[in-house]
Amino acid sequence: MATRDPRDKRINGGQNNAVYILQNESYLENNLYRLAASRTDTAVAILKTALEKPLSNNTFEQLNRLSEKDQSAATEAASSVIKRVIAANYIRDGQPDYTVISLSNQIVEHYIGASSSTPIDDAQVKLRFDRNDVQALVTKLIASYLSQKTPRLSQQQFDDPIC
Repeated sequence: MATRDPRDKRINGGQNNAVYILQNESYLENNLYRLAASRTDTAVAILKTALEKPLSNNTFEQLNRLSEKDQSAATEAASSVIKRVIAANYIRDGQPDYTVISLSNQIVEHYIGASSSTPIDDAQVKLRFDRNDVQALVTKLIASYLSQKTPRLSQQQFDDPIC
């Protein structure tokens, strides 16, 4: 790999800079998918393509948009997305992966809201998840939350006043 010219004064190679650039490009790409899906007659194909990309903060919104256009395609895509969420880790490089955590919570919340005993117009709930997949996701969520070691203060640390 070529070394950087010491005379080059551009900001480059900052810590985790590549990660932020990748996230930014991913968000821009998702926004382009969202705009294209809302304005064309090929929205179903565009949304299917967008949902095949890595999981993002827009994945649940894309599933909802697809369910408005084509419910059977949305059910198939939802099954694929939930399997990818189950296979994903909630921790990446020692840090919480908030994208996967948020998507997991959105799926569970949607499923509970759609299947609750409160009267919901069945025609309004177009996005449906498989019960077994949601149960597997909930099991993973609960196991993940219970397995996290929480830092506990010793009695001495608890008694010491904070300066």
